[in-house]
Amino acid sequence: MEYLLGIGICYCSQYLIGIGDRIMDGNFERRVASCRGRIEAIVKERFGLKWWKLKREDEIRCLRLEQWEEKYRVPLWWILQTLVPIWRRKFAKYSLGAFGVKIPTLVGAKSEEIIRSEIKTQFPDGENVRQWKAREQQKQWSRYREGVGLREDWSHPLTAAKEYQQRMLRERKARVKFERTARRRLYRGNPWSPE
Repeated sequence: MEYLLGIGICYCSQYLIGIGDRIMDGNFERRVASCRGRIEAIVKERFGLKWWKLKREDEIRCLRLEQWEEKYRVPLWWILQTLVPIWRRKFAKYSLGAFGVKIPTLVGAKSEEIIRSEIKTQFPDGENVRQWKAREQQKQWSRYREGVGLREDWSHPLTAAKEYQQRMLRERKARVKFERTARRRLYRGNPWSPE
C-alpha cells in the first residue's frame, strides 16, 4: 500500500481507499490519465521514443512529477529533461525502463533533491516563479477579456488612433481593477498574491 498525493488516498493494486470511493476514483483516474498523456507527449517529443507504456503503479507514481511542477513552478518537460540525463549517466551500463530510467527512481526523494539543486543553479533569482506568475496572470487576464472588441477602423487613421488611445486607457483601468480583485481572492497558487 502506498500513500499518494498528500490528500489521504491510499492505493493498493486492487482498489482505492478514500472518502467517497466512486467520486475519488473517477477524479483520480482523470488526473492519472491527464498526467500520463502529458508525460507521454513529452517523452515522445523530447526523448524520441515511439512506444511508451507504463504499469499502473508507475502511472500513479508519475503524479509526483505534477506535484513538483506545482510546488517548484517549473514545467514538466524541464523536470524530465533535467532528471533523465542525470539518472541515465548514473545507470549507463544497465538499460533500465523505457528510456533508461525506472519511474520509482525518477520520482524518488533523491530526484527531488536534484530538482531543488538544479533550480537553485539555473534560476538563482527565482525566475521560474516570476515566469510562472506572468504566464498564469496573462492566462487569467485573457480569459477575463475574452470577447471584448479590440478592433478599430483604420480607414480613418486619426479617429482610429484616438479610439485606440481610449481603448488602451479603458483596458489599463480594467486591468488595475481586475488585479485588485484578483489579489483579494485567497486560494493556493494565486499568481496575483505578492508572496
